[in-house]
Amino acid sequence: LPRLKPKVSEKKAVARVWCLDRGKLLLRRSQAGAVRLAGLHELPEPADVGLTPQEKSLIATKRRTITRFQITEKIYAAQAGATLRRHTANNPELAWVDPDELAKITLSGPHRRWIRELLGESAT
Repeated sequence: LPRLKPKVSEKKAVARVWCLDRGKLLLRRSQAGAVRLAGLHELPEPADVGLTPQEKSLIATKRRTITRFQITEKIYAAQAGATLRRHTANNPELAWVDPDELAKITLSGPHRRWIRELLGESAT
């Protein structure tokens, strides 16, 4: 029998932004015309909102695996200042979502768990 090559896993690091403003959480949604994961919401990346993450604002480090990718996602707290508000106003992919409405939108399983955890909710 032929010997199969071992699967090679790739490690990826992703930074995420956690921002609550006026009781709403900032999320990024994929555009409806996206080839994959259309309409899926997730925490935005710093580049999406024009921020550079500061190590002192790190609030969580999460890990997950998708197929052959081992992904480490660091979540940084951000204040809703003028720069962030300017980026959200001009970007149709960014949305402020009321935490009570999270059950009505499409989130990946890990992001839903992480958001509940950071909001201090039970995962019921």
